[in-house]
Amino acid sequence: YAFTNTEFYGSYMTDIMKNVELVNSAELLKHLKACPSLVRTNVEVFREELRDLGSQRPTILAFGAAAHALISQNISRDEYSSLVRLTHYSHQIGKEKYREMVLAQISSQLAEAGSQALAGLGVEDVALSTPKRLSDPRLTREEGSRNRRTRQLDS
Repeated sequence: YAFTNTEFYGSYMTDIMKNVELVNSAELLKHLKACPSLVRTNVEVFREELRDLGSQRPTILAFGAAAHALISQNISRDEYSSLVRLTHYSHQIGKEKYREMVLAQISSQLAEAGSQALAGLGVEDVALSTPKRLSDPRLTREEGSRNRRTRQLDS
């Protein structure tokens, strides 16, 4: 719902960390600090997903501080045009307020970064990333070598 009638509606959404069964971001970050090879492997899978999409220097919307930190610390700045930190969609404030909040965050952060206006961004130029939330019923499992998580963006 948050991106309905915007350039971001229908964008690709994936998890930056896959196959890690921790839903608490603090626990996830602690686990990843102890297992740096897990971060390296997942970052490479993320890069492969971007290549599969034909994405060159996409705008990345990171849902939550953990996803933002993982991307900013492990993906080179020259691999994306903008990295936007958004409030995680699990935040309980109601869908209307959430929509207002994330659209304002996108607009503000893109303006600060000197990026193109929202109207100029194409859906194909957007990669969405969030820490893995196995308990989220909106995520569907796509079997395959990378075990990607995707869904139609409707929240």
